[in-house]
Amino acid sequence: MQLKPNVTGLSMADIKVVSSTVGEVNTALLKAMINEGLYDAKAPLNSFIQTQNITIPQNVSGIFEVSEPTLLFHAGFIELGFTPIFLPQLHASAPYVEPVYDHSMFRTSMTITRDDKVIIRNNE
Repeated sequence: MQLKPNVTGLSMADIKVVSSTVGEVNTALLKAMINEGLYDAKAPLNSFIQTQNITIPQNVSGIFEVSEPTLLFHAGFIELGFTPIFLPQLHASAPYVEPVYDHSMFRTSMTITRDDKVIIRNNE
C-alpha cells in the first residue's frame, strides 16, 4: 500500500522568550505571524511531500491486512495508527488419538474413553 502524506494543519502552541537583545517582544504578535507563515507554507509543503512515498505492507504475516492508516505528529512523539482486518486462519484439526500408558507398576489403572466413559482395571 502506497501512502501519500497530506498536511491538514500546522500551528504553534506557545512561545516563551527567555531573553531579548532588542527590548520587549510582543509574543502574541510573533505567534500570529509564525502561525500565518505556517499556514502559507502548508501548500508548498504538501506539494513536496506528495512526491515522497511511504510504503506500508498490505498483508502482515498472513494474520491481518492494514486499512485506514494515519500518521499524526504530536508534541514529542509520532502516532501511527491503522485498522487491522484479521484474516481467517486455515488449520487442519488432528484426529483424536486415545493415549496408551504403561500402568504395570500400579495396582489399578483408569482409562477415559473418547465418549467420556471411565474404565477402572486392576492390574494384578
